[in-house]
Amino acid sequence: MKNLISFGLCILLLGSCGFIQIMPKRTESFEKYRSQLENDTNSFYKTVDYQEFIEPLADSTFLITWAPWCPHSALLLKDLQYLIPAKGKPNWVLICTSYDLEAIENVTKETPKVKPFCKNILDGEKYGSIELDRMRNISSKLIDSAMTFTPVIYFKSQGSFKVVNKKFLFNHAIK
Repeated sequence: MKNLISFGLCILLLGSCGFIQIMPKRTESFEKYRSQLENDTNSFYKTVDYQEFIEPLADSTFLITWAPWCPHSALLLKDLQYLIPAKGKPNWVLICTSYDLEAIENVTKETPKVKPFCKNILDGEKYGSIELDRMRNISSKLIDSAMTFTPVIYFKSQGSFKVVNKKFLFNHAIK
């Protein structure tokens, strides 16, 4: 019986190896990459804030915060490839809470169709130099509740945001 359990665990371990994705380590990279973003006028990435970027979003727009160290975020980015309309723009935008540009690059290279939408990074000058502070501050601004996880899918309706799930996103996104 002991050998059968050991064999079963070994098969389970070997069988799951194809499903395990090693995510980048979560690092606080604000100081490291802030000057690069500020000084490189040709940088693909840009910092965004509430007034200039989020507030003007139209109703029926999804705002998705994500982080490159989060496996759930990486899976959502892969799923978003199916929500890019053939013509026009999608009704969702992405904002990364991390400043780790190398980790963002590593995760988004897996999703080349979604990568063009991954250029927005939440402004650390306004929302905090620590990533958890940025998550907490943006969610407090959007829904009056402090959320410190990713991904979070917000939906703008009648001028205000609410948190929705992935099923809601897939049912209401423009495809």
